[in-house]
Amino acid sequence: MMQVGLDGIVMGNYRISTVAHKSIVKSNEEGIGAVVIIVIFRNKCWHDPLDFGMDYLFMFIMRDDRNGVIMFMGYVPNPPVEGN
Repeated sequence: MMQVGLDGIVMGNYRISTVAHKSIVKSNEEGIGAVVIIVIFRNKCWHDPLDFGMDYLFMFIMRDDRNGVIMFMGYVPNPPVEGN
């Protein structure tokens, strides 16, 4: 894992937990094209965390309230049961 210094980039108590990076380069007779995708996850939220327990399959959606865009969607097919 690479450690980088991010001090001074933003004000406040922020912490980056994960950075995902993917690059795609295509080359053909017309030239070269490239796409770079970087996703940054951070460990600070604007609201208190939601704490709930589920003991069966569930789906979750994270949506931007300002414009309704779905930012992330997923499901948990076998949530862990406490005590097992």
